[in-house]
Parts: sequence; C-alpha cells; structure tokens
Amino acid sequence: MTSLLLGPLLRHVGSQDATIWVETSAACTVEIRAGGSTATDRTFRVAGHHYAIVAIDGLEPGSATPYEVFLDGERVWPADPTRPPSRIRTLGTGGPLRIAFGSCREPAKRGRLRGIDPDVLVAYAERLTGAADEDWPSALLLVGDQVYADDTSDAMREDIRRHRDPKFSGFNFFRDPDDHLGLLAR
Repeated sequence: MTSLLLGPLLRHVGSQDATIWVETSAACTVEIRAGGSTATDRTFRVAGHHYAIVAIDGLEPGSATPYEVFLDGERVWPADPTRPPSRIRTLGTGGPLRIAFGSCREPAKRGRLRGIDPDVLVAYAERLTGAADEDWPSALLLVGDQVYADDTSDAMREDIRRHRDPKFSGFNFFRDPDDHLGLLAR
C-alpha cells in the first residue's frame, strides 16, 4: 500500500480554494475531500520521489472545513484520530489578517529537551486545539532555518537513514547528512 511520507501541507489558501502538497512512497492518485468538495491528481516523480499538488475549489469563504487525504482510495489523513481534524481555513472578506510566525524549530517532543522549553510552534498548536475559529491565524510564516531542521529526534534520524539516497550522502554543507534534514542532503 502506498503511504504518505510528508504532508499534507497547505501551500495556498484563497477565499474559495486551496492547494495541498504531499509526498508519497509510490506513484498513486491523491484525493482531497473537504466538505462537499473533492479534488484528485496523480503524483509526479522528481529524483525518485513522488509528489502531488492538489488544487481544490468550491470552498466557502471565511470557513474552516475539515479535510481528508486519500491515496488510491485509502484514507491516510488525518493520521491520529485522537487529534482534532485538519482544516482548510479559507480567507474571508474584511476583518483583520492575523499572522503567526516562528523560527528555529526544535523536534516535536513534549516537555523539555536539552533544558529548552517546548518548541513555540508545538506550544501554539496545543493552545489552538479546541480554540474558536476566530482565534486561529490567517497565515503561518516560517522564517529562519526551517528548511534543514537543525536538531532531529532519534526517530527522525532513523527515518532519514531509511529514505536517504546514498548518492547524495556527502552533499551537505552544514553537518553530517545522516542526522540532518536538509534539502541539500536529500
């Protein structure tokens, strides 16, 4: 069975549409279901990886619509039924634009890591769990070194080693590619 490797990631959200990006373990058809709207697209291949960018429209302006991701007809997202469903929060007309931002992420662990308080984005996500729609930001701006996630967890390092293309293993200017989640090392 094809699995979801990365994502879903909302790349664009408008007043009635959204674009969702995923990486999958093999070629497949990706389907997004949000409210009464459905969109599908086939994955495309780049350097041995399978990606899809699915554009869905027909969403209500200013709404928060739960969505699901299916690969070849099998539901793969949401992955954790104990968490609230992911939502596409479309832009409304008028009202303030609220932007959340973050930088220098720590791995998503609960509690303290190396004497550092939990990552601000993890803490913010916990705060938003169950929050009213008007308390959610309109956009999330990730600045700083988000691309190469400086400190990876043991589980992430193992996943990197399983998926790393050996021909690129020495192509990282920052640190040992075996423990670094960098686009240059991929």
